[in-house]
Amino acid sequence: MVVDSTWHITYLDILFHTPRLAPEELDKGPFLFDKMVGGESLASMYGDMKYIEWPDADYMYDPALRKWVLNPASKLNQVDYFREKKAD
Repeated sequence: MVVDSTWHITYLDILFHTPRLAPEELDKGPFLFDKMVGGESLASMYGDMKYIEWPDADYMYDPALRKWVLNPASKLNQVDYFREKKAD
């Protein structure tokens, strides 16, 4: 995160988004934080809903837009994918 002299955020890059944790799961937060500040990659946990919701194969963070965006290569962009799901 980068802020200007008036403390307005001028750049924001979110590395990952965790799921909402129940009180008994709160130990996952420090676990992920310690790995992140220690320079370890969390890529192996991407999309593992127990730890990290996004990024995954479908969503990535766009720091220029400051939001999670659908990956252009995602199957969620394909109409046929939804037709198949509706048939399930």
